[in-house]
Amino acid sequence: MKKSFFILFILFFSINVTAITVDKLNIDAQVDSEGFAEITETYFLRFDTPFEKNAFYETAIKNSSSIYAWSSENDFFFPHFEPSIDKLGSSSISFDNQAEKIIFTYTIKKRFATLITEGQRADSFTIDDKQLFTFNDSGTIVIPENTTIKLILPPTTEIEEIELPEKAQLIGNVLTLTGIQSNVIKLKYKVLKPIAPNTTDFLELIMGFNSILLPLLIALLILIYFKKEKIEEKIEGYLIDHSEIKNRQPEEINFEIDSEI
Repeated sequence: MKKSFFILFILFFSINVTAITVDKLNIDAQVDSEGFAEITETYFLRFDTPFEKNAFYETAIKNSSSIYAWSSENDFFFPHFEPSIDKLGSSSISFDNQAEKIIFTYTIKKRFATLITEGQRADSFTIDDKQLFTFNDSGTIVIPENTTIKLILPPTTEIEEIELPEKAQLIGNVLTLTGIQSNVIKLKYKVLKPIAPNTTDFLELIMGFNSILLPLLIALLILIYFKKEKIEEKIEGYLIDHSEIKNRQPEEINFEIDSEI
């Protein structure tokens, strides 16, 4: 009887240890000018007992930054924008015991935004429901109320076309999705490139300056050649007038000889 009670006691606490609730999930995707992204997923947890929290903290230390270890022990934990771990670039995982949250940061080897056209002045991209396939439920994109996704586009972004549900918010270059159900999500945008001087135009500008300055330089050299004697005389006269060496007048020396008669 005591043995059965002990087994039930262990099972009870084992169930409580794994019964961790995710109160809120924030996912920020920082998209660069080439369409690649750094993703930060923040899981805000809730523990029913201090025992659960301490056990989870010990497990977090053991798991370190291993995605395989974290995902195998927690069904809620996985990279939402690329479930295939082998397709991830760099990654880091940390657990804030005081704030009770997991911070999972990773990059994806392939582009997050699909490159449509590449131009000299701007590149065009699109982000649609294919990037949100982990939230796809029978053809409908479902993002729960406790989940917030922010797509942060480059500062030089210009929006070209949008197909978004009513609850979606697009403010400046930040698209926020939370508590939505939609069959289509599409965002087409272009990233402006810094204007650089065209090499051909730059060479033409230099040649234009040369075509003006070269004749002036030749004319100046010809003028100096024919006027060189006068120029030399003026230089010589200037040097003489401003010379510190001046002729000194001879001094008379008087000798007085005293004689006694």
